[in-house]
Formats: sequence, structure tokens, C-alpha cells
Amino acid sequence: MVTSARSFDVVVIGAGPAGGYLAGKVAAAGYEVALVEEHHEIGEPIQCGGLVTPRVFEYVHCKETIIGAVHGAELFSPSGRKLVIDGHQTEAVVVQRAMFDRAIATDAVRKGAHTFLGAQAQAARRDDGGVEVVLDQDGEPKTLRCKLLVGCDGVRSNVAKWFNILRPRKIIPGFEVEMTGVRGDPGFVKLFIGNEIAPGFFCWIIPSGDTARVGLCVGEGNAYAYLERMLLRPEVRQYTKGAQPILYIAGGIPLGFPKRTYADNVLSPEESRSGSRSARTRTTSWSSATPPARRRRSRAEASSRRSPVPTSRPIRPSTLSRRVIIRPESSTDTIGPGRSPSARNSERTSPSMRALSN
Repeated sequence: MVTSARSFDVVVIGAGPAGGYLAGKVAAAGYEVALVEEHHEIGEPIQCGGLVTPRVFEYVHCKETIIGAVHGAELFSPSGRKLVIDGHQTEAVVVQRAMFDRAIATDAVRKGAHTFLGAQAQAARRDDGGVEVVLDQDGEPKTLRCKLLVGCDGVRSNVAKWFNILRPRKIIPGFEVEMTGVRGDPGFVKLFIGNEIAPGFFCWIIPSGDTARVGLCVGEGNAYAYLERMLLRPEVRQYTKGAQPILYIAGGIPLGFPKRTYADNVLSPEESRSGSRSARTRTTSWSSATPPARRRRSRAEASSRRSPVPTSRPIRPSTLSRRVIIRPESSTDTIGPGRSPSARNSERTSPSMRALSN
């Protein structure tokens, strides 16, 4: 049992995928890590559609949480016209999000991280070269001290607020409902665009095993009200007619990365996953508080033990963008392998493509 007065090298607020992954990496390097989660069960409530790139599993090892694979998309224009995009290979996978979060946190615990569940971070302040964090765990106050505080507590991060770290330019609200009985090819996500259905963003239907996640985000207005209207539209009802809701999910998506994601002894990487120079530089600043035995290691030896930090990497050109096939006689356009570059050039101005933008 960890006492409330214990000091840690790192305290991570938020046990989502970012917090759990970071806690595991730091704990595996030999540091004392506390992973704080305000809910009693990691992964709950769900606040994500669960559609991720397969490259995620180069970093976390929990493929058992995959419940579906997607190789294409059906995109509906404001006029209802459909464009089919097919990569003919897995382009994304759908995970059981609560299991995904728990698997990452479980790995962190195995590597030595300490969890505080049902513990809400109430306040934090710098104290004697470190940070003091005040928790409320099931009504019992606790104080943790650390050399580095990391805020993985979501788009409205309290850690960022307490230490005047810049926020995203905008947070757009979203609402999603998980439903049973949704029809359609499980290998395709369905996307719906237009200011009438989702101003400033888009709607989706994501197949997820025996269910599907139907939702949207909006740049303005009430997301739930737009979701209710979305479910009445004919292009959506062809998939959802007769389906029943089993779970409602609310959340938000940050737009625009802040230029600064750190303060002294504090990081807020949840809002900056692009690996900015400032965030990486600040990550190394707490090494001065490393145990003496660790400081004596050579820089080369320390580097060999450190996990690689994902930085900008070349993006593999998606097979979805390589070939375009247009069927002017049909209300459905298809993107996929099969046409020459000269044919693609002539198709760019076809009437059906122009109609898609209406």
C-alpha cells in the first residue's frame, strides 16, 4: 500500500493511453512513478470512437483489444451522393477502448508504476525544487511530491491550467452512441459531411464488432442535437433503421497545437503529441534530479536504455489515394486500384466529382 506522503520521481495525472504508456516507459527505466486516475475503473467512461492506425501496436502490445479491421470508407456528400474509397488492405483497426486503456495501464503496473484510482487531483504547486500534488481519493486527502508532474488529463487539462500552459486553439464538442443492429459492410467506415449535418466537422459510423459507433463532432452548436437530427437523415437511416442504442459517449477534440507544452517541472503532452522540440527538451530537464547511481552512467549507456521517442516520420502514401475510378452513370463513385495516371487526370473534372462537392 502506497502512503499518501510518499515522494515519486514522476506523477502522471490521467490513466488514458498517453498517461499509461508514459508511466510504463518511465517505470521501466527504473524511476518511481505514480499513475493517478480520477475514475475507479481505468478506461471508463469511454470518450473515443476507438478507430486507430495499426501503427499504434508498434508501441503498445495489446492486439487482443482489436475488435474490427477497416479497409475503406463510404463518404457521403451534403447532397447524399456516395464516394467509395477502398484500400483493399487494412488501413485502420477498431479497438475495444476500455480494454485498450486497461491493457496499457496494466503493462505500466507490471513495470513498476503505482496506481491511485478514484483519485482526483485537486491542486498542484511548486515546492522546494519539485511539485506537490493534492489528491482527493474517495474523500481522503493525500499529498504526493514529485520531481516531474505530467498532465495527461485530457483536452481541458487541469495541470495545464494550474501552471499556465497554453491550451489548444479550440475544442470542438462531440457526441456518439453505440448501437446494436446497424447494417452495412463492417470493412468500411461511413462518413457524412456538410454544414447541415455537422457544421465544421463530420459524422461517422464506425463498425465495432457486434455493434457500431455512430457519432459526430461540430464546430458550433449542440452536438447531441445534431446527432439526433443525423439519425433521422435517409443516408444514415439506411444503416441505422431499427438499431437500438446501448451507450452514449460525450467528448471533445482539440484543434491547433500550442507552442509551449511545458513549465518548470511540468509537462502537458496530452495536448502535444507531435514531439515538439520544446517538449522533448523539457523531458530531459528532470535528469538533474536522477538518483546518483544513475547519473554516473555514461551518456551513451543511458541513451541505449532509453526508448526511442517518436518524432516526425515519413508517412506511407495511402493506397486510398493512388487510383481513382469514376462511374458517371452511377450515384456511387469509387476510389481504388485500377486506373492509369492519364485517366485519373481526365477524371478530376468529371461531372460526378463536381457533384460530390455540392
